[in-house]
Amino acid sequence: MNLFKSKNGQVSLDLALLILIILLLAVISYYNFLENNLNDDEKILSKINSNSAKAVNLVKSGVNGTYARYITYLGMNYTDKKNVNVYIRYSPYPPDTTTTIFINKTIYRGINPTTQNITINYVR
Repeated sequence: MNLFKSKNGQVSLDLALLILIILLLAVISYYNFLENNLNDDEKILSKINSNSAKAVNLVKSGVNGTYARYITYLGMNYTDKKNVNVYIRYSPYPPDTTTTIFINKTIYRGINPTTQNITINYVR
């Protein structure tokens, strides 16, 4: 009955807790770094980028009756952080009206349209 006298289970539990604490500290450090080093404009640009990619992926999956045979999010650029150009490639036909309205609404989700000027360019 050496199984009950062994401390292997305790060592394994201690190691698991140590790894959990290290992981938790890493996540907290990463969060604090991002909060302290990114200003509000950069967070909004990140949100526009994320929303644009999400909109294209949702259209690809056919959410809310949207359809595009081939559509790709190419990226975005900006002159200042208030005027943003988003580029979406389509082929062979441009997206229909309901799809473009869905893309516009998804990109602007959580963005104040009075402070951000987002131009969505559909290119072939």
